[in-house]
Amino acid sequence: MTKIRENLYLGSWNSAKPEELKKNGITAVLDVAFDTQIAYFEYHHEPLVYHPDEFRRVSINLGDYQDNKPYMKDLAIQTLKAMLYNGEKVLVHCVAGASRSVYVVVRLLSELEGRSYHDVFEEIQKLRPIGLLGPMEGPLFANK
Repeated sequence: MTKIRENLYLGSWNSAKPEELKKNGITAVLDVAFDTQIAYFEYHHEPLVYHPDEFRRVSINLGDYQDNKPYMKDLAIQTLKAMLYNGEKVLVHCVAGASRSVYVVVRLLSELEGRSYHDVFEEIQKLRPIGLLGPMEGPLFANK
């Protein structure tokens, strides 16, 4: 789990384990992968269970490819914005914490801070070198 801002973290599905969330004071989780539960179960042989009284969890099913519907990406960004405005301490994650979650955070910080996608992405890569964007890079940099 990588701290990006005071109340914003990036991570993989391993970061979303309740013990990791508690350790970092996370109050909300934005899961932007459709395959988190599958990947977690295949690796750990148990389901990833959240306790709704401890963490707010929102799942938006983005695939790790360029053909995500634009409204799904926008929904993820607007959901994250609402969580932050509500004072939540948020973990944004996908399976590896390298593409879909990075995409959402780059888009939001660019909007909120008035910075280019490239500048925000470079900052995040310094903090979280695994952030590679992969197939999400084309859609991100094609828009701005």
